[in-house]
Order: sequence, then structure tokens, then C-alpha cells
Amino acid sequence: MKDQVRKAIHKPVYRVADYYYDEGICQAIARSPKFDFITLVVIAVNTLWIAVDMDNNKAESPLVAGWEFLVMDNAFCFFFSGELIIRFGAFCHKRHAVKDISFVFDSFLVGMMVLETWIQPGVLLILRAASGGSKAGSPNLGAGSILRIFRLMRLTRVARLGRLMRALPELMVLIKGLVTASRSVFFTMALLTMVVYIFAIALCQLSAGTQLGETYFTSIPHGMMSLLLYGALPDVSFIVYQFLNEGAIYGIIFLIYILLAYLTVMNMLTGVIVEVVGVVASMENEEMSVKFVRSRLLTVLRAVKGEASEETLITREEFETYLTRTDFVRAVQDVGVDALGLIDLADIIFPENYSIKFGEFMEVMLQLRGSNQATVKDIVDLRKYVIQELNDSYSDTNRVLEQLLSKVNSLSRLSDLLILGASRVDGHRPSPLSPAAAPTVDPSTSSLRPAVSKRAVVPAEDPNPEGLQSPKVSAGGATEAERVRPPARLQPLGSADISMPALPPPRIQAASRSEAPSTPGARFPGRLPTSLTDVASTQRIVDVE
Repeated sequence: MKDQVRKAIHKPVYRVADYYYDEGICQAIARSPKFDFITLVVIAVNTLWIAVDMDNNKAESPLVAGWEFLVMDNAFCFFFSGELIIRFGAFCHKRHAVKDISFVFDSFLVGMMVLETWIQPGVLLILRAASGGSKAGSPNLGAGSILRIFRLMRLTRVARLGRLMRALPELMVLIKGLVTASRSVFFTMALLTMVVYIFAIALCQLSAGTQLGETYFTSIPHGMMSLLLYGALPDVSFIVYQFLNEGAIYGIIFLIYILLAYLTVMNMLTGVIVEVVGVVASMENEEMSVKFVRSRLLTVLRAVKGEASEETLITREEFETYLTRTDFVRAVQDVGVDALGLIDLADIIFPENYSIKFGEFMEVMLQLRGSNQATVKDIVDLRKYVIQELNDSYSDTNRVLEQLLSKVNSLSRLSDLLILGASRVDGHRPSPLSPAAAPTVDPSTSSLRPAVSKRAVVPAEDPNPEGLQSPKVSAGGATEAERVRPPARLQPLGSADISMPALPPPRIQAASRSEAPSTPGARFPGRLPTSLTDVASTQRIVDVE
């Protein structure tokens, strides 16, 4: 479905050369740019020759025309006929020639030229022989009107200028503009006709029986013509009436010419000139403002650094210093750049604190103007910049996570060593830690997640084989809960590589019920400090829970 929609939107460009043979003489000539250029030159010469022929060839029949006119007419007819035959022979499938509008139009024009140059003299010779040898063009033949019709057919050659216009894109732009504006021109003329009609009715009623009414408003059409010619087109009123006196058809043709040439084309010319002048003026003003700002910035650089040129280097520190100067800020604002926004863009203007030349600095200033329009290139550059920043942030985040994971693993190893040492002191031996007990990194959230595992504590050999147990209350009256201190918090370590030497196995003495230690530290001689023992005890409780 989407492919069909794309085909409907993006119609293929029609090129007549795509329907030509791939090999052959005709297709080679038809594809040649030199052949197209020669054809355009001949069309232009033929158009000029029509004016020469109309002014100097006064013969009523081509049979009595001068030899120079006959030679030129036959030469043009032969060339255009040969061109049409070559183009027709270049088509791979001849039915495509009928579908080509340009070829059909040229075929019609060539047919009219052949009819005028080669067929018309033959017809006149036959008519002359049928009339008993009288001269061609005599009233007996009735050929006067026929000749005028054939001479009017010669004007169709001017239509070949359309091919000449296709070679000049500027002319085609103006013609397409005329065609596009024809709808607006039509409704504008319709509005003008309504206004003239309304005022003609009013003035005919008011001027009835007066000299003004008898002169300009004898009827509604006469009043409309008077208002149009004397009111809207006073410069051409006299000549229009002369055309109308010769015939209504002449006046209508002349009015159409005024509509196209005087009202449409000339007003279009005025609009084009105004637009071109406006564009040139804006370009000149832009260039002058840029030169002025460049000179002011160079003046600021000379005042600070003593010398300045297009090759002068500007650092970020110097740039921040310039932003504190009033003359620099005003110069930047005159070119259309937000001086406050430059502070946030310092990282972009000076990447990695690099220094740039003054010429490059001016180019950056011109690109940062608020009046600039965003282009596709700007969007692509923004996309590249965002992707680069995201990649850098992702790399930095991964590096930080790796460092944190390394430190956490080191802390885990230290914790295992502490637990192992405490277990040996207390007479217990922990089971080996599995790798799953170490903290892991969740790939979905990129955050550390401690692994939850229950460490089984395997009791060591019973140091009291006789079943004797230490009393819960010591001789001094201190209970077991009173003897154990709250566990101390394990502070984060700065070094990632921390190791602890193995502790020697403690010597545990068996105590009877009557020989309970009097102090908390006397139960196990040679035991670890209380803080280390408390940490190990707390770790065992947490693991079991």
C-alpha cells in the first residue's frame, strides 16, 4: 500500500530520450546536444525570416515570388521535415511518438509548412491549368482569398518559438507566472467590469437629456466603454476607437492585447524589478553591516592585544574578557547575535578550549544570528551533535559503573576476609562463598544490585567435648547481651586493592561452669578486637536473615 502511495506521489520524470533506440543513427542524432542547438538556431532564424518575408514579398502567389524567398522557404521546409523524420525514426515503438505532445505539435507545424511551401504551388498550378492558362491569382481563379488563408497559415511558424523558450529557463518562469496569475487576473477583470457596469447605469440615468449623456452615455455599453477608455485607460482611448470604427473584431483583439501587454506583462515587469531591487538592496545592506561589525571587532582586538588581523587567534579566556566590554557587546548585537546567548555557547565556539582565528570567529558569529533560517544542514549537524554527546555520556557512565563495581568487589572480598577471621576466632568455619554472592550490575537499569544469599555457618569442632557450657551470666554479673557491643559501621575504602593477611588459628581454652570469665574480653584469650568481632557477628546475622 505504501509503495503504491509513493508511486502516486513521486511520478517519474518524462524524458522522451528514454523511448529511443539504444543503437542506431537516428537515435544518436536525436540525442545529440549539437543537433538540438542547431535546431534552436534555425527556429530563431525562421522566426525572423517571417517578418522579412511579410514586409518584402508582395507576390500574391508563390509561383511569381522572388527566387530568394523560394529558396529560404524550401530550405526551412526541408530542414524541419528532416528533423521530424529523424525524431520519428529514433522512437523504439512508434506509438510513443503519438503520445509525445511536443512531437505531435511539431508535426502539425511541419504539416502546415509543407502545405504552404510544396502543396500550395501544386494546387495553384492545377487551378491555373483548369482555368485555361490564366495567371495565378486572377479573380477568375478566386485564389485571392485562398492565398490570404495560406499566408495566415505562415504565422503558425511563430508557435515554434515555444521550443526556443524551453531552452531559456528564465522565459519559462515568466510564462508559468503568467499562467498561474491568469485566474487572479480574470477575477480582477470581472470585478472591474462589475464596477464599470454599476457606474455606467448610474451615469446613464443621471445624464439623460444632457449634452454629457448624448456624448458619452447614450447607452449602457457606450457608457461602459467611455468609463473604461477615458477613465481607466485614457492613454489608449483614441486608438481603440479607431480600431472599433474599422470593425468590432479589430477593437476586441486590440483590447485583449492591452489586457495582456499593458496591464499584465508591464505590471509583472514592475513587480519583478521591485523584487530584484529589494533583494539586491538587502544583500548590499547585509554586506555593509557585516563589514562594519568586522571593523568594530577588529578595533576591539587591537585595543586589547595591540594588533589584529584575519589570522589573529582568539582563546576562550580572551573571548570571555571581550564579553565584558561594552563596545564588543554592541558590535555583536548590531550583527543580530544575542550577546547573553554567547556565554552558553562558549563550549561550542571553543571546543576543548581550542583557539580559533578571527575569520573563523566571524563566520561563527554570522551563523549564530537570530535572523538566520534553519536549514536541513543545521538539523543534520544538530543530530550529529546530540548523538556524539549521548555516546560520550554513555561511555562516561560505563566507566564510572566499572569503577564502582571494582570497588564493591574489593569491599566484598574484604568482608569475606573479615568474616573468615571472625569465624576462626569464634570457633566457627564459614562455608566457601559462591561467586553469586558478589554484587552484580543490572543491565536494564545500569545500577548496582547486591546479591541476596544465605550463608550457612558450619560450626567448628566442639571445644568442650564433655558438654560443658559457659554460663550466660559471668562472674561479674555481666550477661552475654551486655558483653556484645553494637556493630560498628564499615566505612567505604578509598583503595580498590585491599588485602588482609590470614590470621593464625586461635587457641581456645575450655571453661567449666565454675570458671566463667569475669570480663568480656577474657573468654577467648588472643581474640580479635571487639569492633572486628562485632562486624563479623552482624554480618552473620544479616546473612541468615
